[in-house]
Amino acid sequence: MKPRKIRQHGHSLVQSLLGLMLSMLVLMAAFAAFGWVQSSHRQLQTQAEVQQRLRTALQLLRLRVQRAGAPGLDTDSTGKFKYDNLSKALFGTNNSLSLVHLPSLTPADCLGHESSFMTTIEDYFSFSKQTLVCKDTAPVDSLTQSLVEGLDGMSFLYAQALPGPALQWRTADKVTVWSAVRGVQICLQAQAVGILVPSASTCISGLNSPSVSWRGVAAFRHFVP
Repeated sequence: MKPRKIRQHGHSLVQSLLGLMLSMLVLMAAFAAFGWVQSSHRQLQTQAEVQQRLRTALQLLRLRVQRAGAPGLDTDSTGKFKYDNLSKALFGTNNSLSLVHLPSLTPADCLGHESSFMTTIEDYFSFSKQTLVCKDTAPVDSLTQSLVEGLDGMSFLYAQALPGPALQWRTADKVTVWSAVRGVQICLQAQAVGILVPSASTCISGLNSPSVSWRGVAAFRHFVP
């Protein structure tokens, strides 16, 4: 009896090419998904860094505004207690801010330096070369130092008390009585290259790239003890 021949079934050329094409499509989809994940991760990291810079700068400014002008407790010639008020606790422009503190209540300036011989601490915040900078102008030999880098704009508005209970937000050149200022609106802006940001009003104009703006209000609460 003759042995039966075993037929070997293989893939045709067309089937092989079709399988190769499907494999390439699967690999391309996998690489595209990996690229999307990497891009999303970079965007989230960039956004987190921008938000952290804005948050740090805003919190620092708000804290210094809220503590500026706080009256200290002193005694007069008869030994009675009295409030030690500051006559000029706040002054500013549209992009800089000066705040005065009593060392007995705020022992360190905006840079964290303590002074035991100055009668006041006078913070001066300004914006220079994409950086929030500050110095204590009370000492004559003070130097400006960087606080937060990577910013692109900073502006201030001032809430001036009007006759009656009304407050009005004004730019610095429109403030008529600085002792009547009761609050500061802070606007900070930072470029957000590589991430999508919603369109919104900005602190500065003319930037060629998207930017993120943060606004916050700090109440100047210590004018009247």
